[in-house]
Amino acid sequence: MDVVAEAGIDVSDWSNYARGAKSPAANPAYCYSWTFAEPGRFVLLNLWYVELKEADGTIFQDMNYRELATQFERSKEKSAWGRRARQVDLALQLAWREKLPVKVVICDGQRRDIADPYSEASKVERRVLDNQLWAVTDYDWSTGAATVTRGASPEPYLDQFSVLPLSNETPVRTPRLVEVPGRSADVRRQALRRAKGCCQWCKEPGFCMPNGRVFLETHHVVPLSEGGTDTLANVVALCANHHREAHYGEKKSAMRERLLSYLDDA
Repeated sequence: MDVVAEAGIDVSDWSNYARGAKSPAANPAYCYSWTFAEPGRFVLLNLWYVELKEADGTIFQDMNYRELATQFERSKEKSAWGRRARQVDLALQLAWREKLPVKVVICDGQRRDIADPYSEASKVERRVLDNQLWAVTDYDWSTGAATVTRGASPEPYLDQFSVLPLSNETPVRTPRLVEVPGRSADVRRQALRRAKGCCQWCKEPGFCMPNGRVFLETHHVVPLSEGGTDTLANVVALCANHHREAHYGEKKSAMRERLLSYLDDA
């Protein structure tokens, strides 16, 4: 409760329950939550130290709380975990959509095995509010996969995987009989940054969205289905019209050759 208050969250309601006067920090409506939010201001996440990753001096964590929520909600023993995971997914969506900063509480101690509903409960032995802001640097609306990064700013560019679907319904994931190649969020981000908001075919700028971000679509020049790699050397950013032409147009072979030549020189 003290760390949540330190982050700037209003904790006055924590005492509003039967034992509130004596032990507000034990309010079950709040004390088990994995995330808190101040709409329009920031989102607060609790992250386990052991799950953080580091690459080239950048600290981040990949997560998919939508997938966890769906998994937990199928189990009677884990239904409470499902609700908490769903709250984290909604908080990530809020931060991504509104470009809100993310504050992080780093937790350390004994983490329970979430695959075992009967495992011993987690015991947080140390927690600290990070003095640096984080940001949601990627959110895939089709899957719920997200990345939060320490010291980062919200991404100024978006592609087709990073925008809210036209329907308000959460996409339903159905079983597939074939393997679907994964797409690296980091590769997509790098391709969008390299394009600097302009289609790499026609050089025209992508359109601006209401949140100020610039929209382009990421495209594998050699399709993954044909053995193309999911690397920066095979991904470009195109406007929606030329992305479709690169797939279905009569000049798609010529477009592929020219885009590959561009990538060779990049």
